[in-house]
Amino acid sequence: MLFFLRLPAKLKFLIALLVVLLVSLLIIPTLSNLRQSVVSVTPLPNQQNVDPLTKIVFTFKKPLTPEELRVQFNPPIEFQTELLDNNTRAIITPKYTLTQNQNYIIILLRPLRFESSFTIKSLPIQNQIGQDYNYSREFNTLNEADIEIKTLWEAIIKMRGQLPFSTSTFSISYVIATDTYNVRFLGPNKDTSQKDFLDWLASFNLKPNQVQVNYLN
Repeated sequence: MLFFLRLPAKLKFLIALLVVLLVSLLIIPTLSNLRQSVVSVTPLPNQQNVDPLTKIVFTFKKPLTPEELRVQFNPPIEFQTELLDNNTRAIITPKYTLTQNQNYIIILLRPLRFESSFTIKSLPIQNQIGQDYNYSREFNTLNEADIEIKTLWEAIIKMRGQLPFSTSTFSISYVIATDTYNVRFLGPNKDTSQKDFLDWLASFNLKPNQVQVNYLN
């Protein structure tokens, strides 16, 4: 210690600086390994043409608690989260079909502090209803019943493209898991709300008995 004190000031400064650098080299990597971070995310950041039924999957460096997983979407959507693989993987499932051509920003709030985005693709009619109706035949070979089904599904898909939708008198959203449409009447006059909803449905040439409506009121 006395030897160090007797050294010239410049030399003492250099030695102190060297000690600080050595300590930093030892401590910083250790702190980095302790810090939580996102290893991967799907859809990939800025990915285009994402399926409207997509799930968002995050993989983390180490396990995290449900309290640490704080998720925010812009524009806002309803979703549910699930932690898997010893809490190192999070699956975020939107409750409704995502809007075509819409860019979504997903944000992981503190302590994770991560942001990503993706854009939903625009699907041609035949792809959107492929699981419900076979479009392998040419239009001119369809019989009257086929044409009626085709017309109905085109109307439904057109309506789904507007969801979730709300006005001052009603709101409607689509639940993928149950293939139902949740409708909530807003405002003081239920009759007015119901009429506005039916008029909106009729604008797509649809009737309530053609879709599975779940009235939340």
